[in-house]
Amino acid sequence: MKGHGRLLGLLCVLLLSLVACAQKHSAFTLKWKTASEVNNLGYNVYRAELEAGPFKQINSQIIQGAGTTDLISQYSYTDETVRKRQVYYYYIESVSENGQKKRFTPVLKSNAKNSP
Repeated sequence: MKGHGRLLGLLCVLLLSLVACAQKHSAFTLKWKTASEVNNLGYNVYRAELEAGPFKQINSQIIQGAGTTDLISQYSYTDETVRKRQVYYYYIESVSENGQKKRFTPVLKSNAKNSP
């Protein structure tokens, strides 16, 4: 997905790209880039087995954001709890420095892994 961003009050994050990459041993790595960030504390990653949800946060700690910047920033998160032959759906939530949370990516479908 490219060029997707939302204004979130004082929090603004412009998403340049979002991809899910299959890893060798039962894992998917989500990678995303932002063009700019304003008052961004960080990110949470959500996952579901159905496109409509329910979605559950899968990162135990916030993924540190860039705060306020107009420079391109790159991020990644590896989901190491995937099951063989299971399709997953992900989205990323942005968290502002004052605690405001908002989904800022579209839902991304991963491909099912056929081997462990």
